[in-house]
Amino acid sequence: MLLVFLISLLSLSQQDTIKISSSAILATASEDPIYIHHTEQLDYIDKNTYKLSYVDHLELRTRTRNFNLNEQMLRFRAYTNFPKERKLNTTYKEESLNEGRLQGKEKLNNALKNRYKLIISLIKNQRVLRGKLELKDLLEDRISTLRKLANNLDFDYQELLEAENDLHKLRIDQVDLENNVLQSSKEIGRLLNIQGPIELEEKDLISVNDIMLFVKSYSGEIDNNNFYYKQQSLNVTLAELEYKQKKASAKNPIKFFEASYRDDLNDTFRKDFSVGMGIKIPIGSAVKGSLNERVIKIVKEKNELDELKFELNESIREIVLRLDVLFDKHRLLSTILKESNEQESLKKYRSIEGISPLVLLKVKENIIKKQQIRLDLEKEIFSLYLEFLDLNGLLIKSPLVNYLNSQQIYMNP
Repeated sequence: MLLVFLISLLSLSQQDTIKISSSAILATASEDPIYIHHTEQLDYIDKNTYKLSYVDHLELRTRTRNFNLNEQMLRFRAYTNFPKERKLNTTYKEESLNEGRLQGKEKLNNALKNRYKLIISLIKNQRVLRGKLELKDLLEDRISTLRKLANNLDFDYQELLEAENDLHKLRIDQVDLENNVLQSSKEIGRLLNIQGPIELEEKDLISVNDIMLFVKSYSGEIDNNNFYYKQQSLNVTLAELEYKQKKASAKNPIKFFEASYRDDLNDTFRKDFSVGMGIKIPIGSAVKGSLNERVIKIVKEKNELDELKFELNESIREIVLRLDVLFDKHRLLSTILKESNEQESLKKYRSIEGISPLVLLKVKENIIKKQQIRLDLEKEIFSLYLEFLDLNGLLIKSPLVNYLNSQQIYMNP
């Protein structure tokens, strides 16, 4: 599939404008340098960490008696790890790797989010720019018509002044929009390693109605599979494992096994050699204090998990409320535009005898201005939609879905 995509890019590069799909842009997230670097680090850690052995470490002690090097006391100790300690250490290692994997997902999630923002910005700014250019032509026509009427006695110079001010403001907006489109195009070109003007394919692009239906299907609380919730849940799991490890180590009664040899010329080798072991007698408070610290850490992580769940639900609820208002505005404006259809309006006004051409131009301007307001609403809706996807952990949900493609979101509800 990648080969086909590269071949298509090569053929398109010969054209003036290169058409790019949103899926092709999102696919570059897996090649993000930060994500790849983290993945390589995690693979290295996975391959170069070891299981806890039965012997923790070895110790050799020597002591000289009577300052005579020929009279030595040797002591060899082996400090141990019991089976439960080894099992908990293996579990902790695996959960730590899971933490690293989730951190990798977070970096991939950020890469995807940035690409979604680029796509939304480019599509919406291009649409707004097209409308502004159309409106600019109409304003120039209106100003030209007004200047021709300037010699009339009843001419309203205020109207000409307002039209010129509107044109000047529009030209300033045009500069900003063109710059935004250019910067987004350059960034997308950098991601795909292509040069030249870029045009995003809008086939199967989701509509506002698609977004509304999709958001309504996720109006409940977040579940335990939410990406951000799983990250904090893992912090709780790691804190609990740290507590269990410390407790298992404290309960291990045997601290070490020992073999010693005392070089005494008056004794036989059998009497010089001895074996023994060290037994821990937990009468102090050091272990208890350490366990208390870990209990406090568990409680803290659980509190943060509850707070995170509450904050996520509240943020999602707030976004849904804001979207509901925007959906209503968009629906109302669409109805107004439908009722004030340009062709019908122009036909109606042209049928009026003696109608001024200025009125016809204003009719067109009003329709385009309403369309511009609707585009602004759509841009805000798409931005909030992206926030909604992110907070619900859907951007990184497996298998990955292009949530700007209407076909894909209906296939993966």
